[in-house]
Amino acid sequence: MKKIIILGSNNDYFSYAFKNLIEMDNVEYIASELDTNSVLLNAIYKVLNSSFADKFGVIQRLLYRLLFPFVLNKEKLSNNDGEILLLYFANRAKLINNGYINYMNNKIKNIKHVVYFQDLIQTYKNLDLDKLKNCVDALITYDKKDAITYSINYYPSVYSYDSKQSYVKFKDTNNRAIFIGKDKGRSEQISNLVNKLANCGIDSDVYILDSQSKKANENFVYLDKPISYKEYLGLIENYSYLIEILQEGADGTTLRTCESIIYDKKLITNNTKIAEEIYYNPSNMIVISKSNELEENNLTLPFREYLVEEKNGFSPRKLICYINELLH
Repeated sequence: MKKIIILGSNNDYFSYAFKNLIEMDNVEYIASELDTNSVLLNAIYKVLNSSFADKFGVIQRLLYRLLFPFVLNKEKLSNNDGEILLLYFANRAKLINNGYINYMNNKIKNIKHVVYFQDLIQTYKNLDLDKLKNCVDALITYDKKDAITYSINYYPSVYSYDSKQSYVKFKDTNNRAIFIGKDKGRSEQISNLVNKLANCGIDSDVYILDSQSKKANENFVYLDKPISYKEYLGLIENYSYLIEILQEGADGTTLRTCESIIYDKKLITNNTKIAEEIYYNPSNMIVISKSNELEENNLTLPFREYLVEEKNGFSPRKLICYINELLH
């Protein structure tokens, strides 16, 4: 069986999204940037990943290479005679650009390298995409527009459905909507939407996760520190509607879309292309048009509970099947 090693992130969201892949016997998930408990080495690595360190190109590369042996514990590579798939989250791009793939190829013969972008490529600062393309076996993005713009592969966002977990069922009597996210210049659009929903009898709570943003609306809750994904899930349990306002230029299946299906919520979204997706459901998905008009009639349609097959459609195991097709 192929060994799969994921160089991921310590953001606890990923432990939920990739859960049914991580729990497989042939999968190792590395959340920390270095696979070591050394405080000193982790501190050095954090500095190397900063924009400040980018000013010292040659020195930065040399220091990166000294830390390569600590990115992945060699015990995780032992006792494996078959092919290894190394799946990188895009926060590891600097590591790759500084020569990590050549280092791994010299250590292991039968290894494939794949990078998966789960945010817009423009959000990754100082990313040398051309260099990345020349290093890896495949680049994948969750965003359709980015896939076309940068000539890379597209695969939608993934999320694990846990059949053992109990989920709060949708309640038609709970006319409450929630937005949680960074401002990113969306305050006015969110505020206008909140007013329209209020006119339709739906109360909204807005949490802005950016203490540096201008507190533009006294009705919004501005959080001074990030909340964990577990805390986030605890919050949305009490709401029947999730509000999604896409980043400008985004075009793809988002985390909010996955959550609305997995956790049986109605989705209010400005993703006008969602109607083209196989999972689209007009009873459960209310679209904000490009002219900011709301499909008010859909707000009152009865909620249709999602089938297990629909919830399993976002499984990260299917991402691995897609990668296998790409590489063979």
